[in-house]
Order: sequence, then C-alpha cells, then structure tokens
Amino acid sequence: REAAKPQQVMRLSSPDSDGSGSPIKCGPYGSKITRLIEFLADMKAKEPDAKAILFVQWEDLKRKVASALAEFGVAHSVLQGSIWTRQRAIERFQHGAGGEWSQ
Repeated sequence: REAAKPQQVMRLSSPDSDGSGSPIKCGPYGSKITRLIEFLADMKAKEPDAKAILFVQWEDLKRKVASALAEFGVAHSVLQGSIWTRQRAIERFQHGAGGEWSQ
C-alpha cells in the first residue's frame, strides 16, 4: 500500500471557520467532533460510497466519537476485541457498501 497523499488527510478546524453556514449542533461533543460530523456529512453528499478511517489515540475519546457518530446517524465500526472480531470489522469495511448512514 502507498502512503496517504496530503489531499487525503483532513485537518479539523472550528465549525464556523469555513463559512459553510450553520454548524451542526453537537452539544457535549465539542467543536472538533462537530467539524468531523460536518465533514463526513459533506463527504457523503459528494461521494455516497466513500469511506473514512479515523484513528483515535485515547480510549475515552474513542467512546465520545463513537457516541457522536451514532447520535448523528453515521454508520461506523470500532476496531476492538478478539483477533476474529477485529478481522470481521476490517472485512466489513473493505467489502461492505460505503457511506451507509442510519438516518
């Protein structure tokens, strides 16, 4: 596999910094998670079959992000558990349909 290209990496900024209008209200999730939800919604609108991988360093942040994704209807998987559970999650990501939201 090749390294990610700069245009494939997303840098988060405050929700209203891009002038795109009213930001999504994410309540307890904060501006960066709000921006992540907005980015994913925009990505879905532009490329319905697109997929994204999000790396999170801390366990509590992983739970917070997963909670926000679930609350806003973003289908997601968390890579954790036994080797077999993680393998099934990877296979679903690789071979499943992209961009499926539970709205």
